Amino acid sequence: LSVASIIPYFYVQYKSRNGGITTMNVGDSISECTYMADTVSTWGHRAACDVSTPDLPIQAINGGWSGKGTMQYWKQARNLMTVIRPDVITYCSYSQNDAIYTRRASQSQLIRASDMLDYCTQNGITPICWTGTPVETASLAADTERRYVNAQAMRMLPGTLAATQMLDLASTVSRGLPAPAIDLFKPDLNGYSYKFNTGHPSEWAMETAFVPALATALRRLVGKV
Repeated sequence: LSVASIIPYFYVQYKSRNGGITTMNVGDSISECTYMADTVSTWGHRAACDVSTPDLPIQAINGGWSGKGTMQYWKQARNLMTVIRPDVITYCSYSQNDAIYTRRASQSQLIRASDMLDYCTQNGITPICWTGTPVETASLAADTERRYVNAQAMRMLPGTLAATQMLDLASTVSRGLPAPAIDLFKPDLNGYSYKFNTGHPSEWAMETAFVPALATALRRLVGKV
């Protein structure tokens, strides 16, 4: 039992003779979740816990790397995946840590995402990708490129009914302000905010948006829905 500052949550670890599946989250601090109340779990772990059963346990591996951009966590993931051989990865094609807001830089992020998808296809790994969330301190140029990467990434993958999925988490936790305004996190809901700080979604956002979306994707993947 672990209790967060906002939401109590429970973890059950199954020991089973069945192999189950292994998931690995790949990304920056939003994937690593070092700012969560318990400082150890990630939204990937919590989604895996929601879906795991004694007959099909799901192991979650934290491959997030706080403070790093797409080049660093893409390269680290490629190295880790040759050793760990996960069945599923979650991957974000956009990171505010890249800190270069040009179309050429954005296309480089998309090339890395495309390479990751190709690698997964070649090695029997299912990728579940998600869109980059708002950065409230961003410039108009930065937010324009974030929207561009998200839109292109959404075109890269089939809809959420396919095994390979794209989760539009950005639209779930943002206000959806039209350009040229800089998009913001959604305001408080029932007294809780989707904003942890200017560049990170809150634990409330993780529990009410990120975790359910990923859990649904995992259930679909393993044939539970």
